[in-house]
Amino acid sequence: SIKRLMSNTTKFTGDDWDFVVTLSQNGQPLDVSGATSIKIQVVDQNSRTPSILIPSITASSAYSGANWANGVVGFSFSASSTSSILSNNAWLEIQKEEGSKKTTWPRVRFDIAIGTIA
Repeated sequence: SIKRLMSNTTKFTGDDWDFVVTLSQNGQPLDVSGATSIKIQVVDQNSRTPSILIPSITASSAYSGANWANGVVGFSFSASSTSSILSNNAWLEIQKEEGSKKTTWPRVRFDIAIGTIA
C-alpha cells in the first residue's frame, strides 16, 4: 500500500501553511527524484466529488527540508489562499507525475482553526 506521513496537522486560516510529507510505498519511503512534477491541492472532503479549497500548486525539490530521493516533499500555501477557508478540516491530495504516468496518494485529513490575529 502507499502511505503518506504528514507533520504539522493543525493550520490557522490567514497563515502560510507549510507542510512536509513523506511519500511511501509498502511502508518504505519512495524515491520520487525522477518525478516530472508533484502537485498538491486542498479539498473539502475525502469523496468522489470534493470541492477544491486551494487549487493545485507544484512542489519544488529545492524546498527547505525536501529530500525527494527519500520521499520527503515540502510545500507551502500562501496566507492569501488560506484566509477565506471556512472549513474546520480539509484533505491534502498529492499526485506525482513521472513521464506520462500519474500516481495519486490517498488523501490525508488535517484540522483548520480560524486565525483571529490581523
